Amino acid sequence: MEPLRHLANNMVRAGQPAWWYRFSYVAETQRGGLKGALHGFEIPYTFNLPAALVGADNVMPDDEIGTWQVGIG
Repeated sequence: MEPLRHLANNMVRAGQPAWWYRFSYVAETQRGGLKGALHGFEIPYTFNLPAALVGADNVMPDDEIGTWQVGIG
């Protein structure tokens, strides 16, 4: 992760906007089967659609992550 943070800092120093984030949430129903969040797993949560990732197995904690993640500012 450090090289990405370094790149973002350099972009800001050059006067360019940059955003760096880390997403590590794993849906309740996928825990135990995954070692961590995979690339792109943040996308359903960004649009507050966690059920798009796990379908009918969606549970309340997953919905809550969707509501607070879109509020990052």
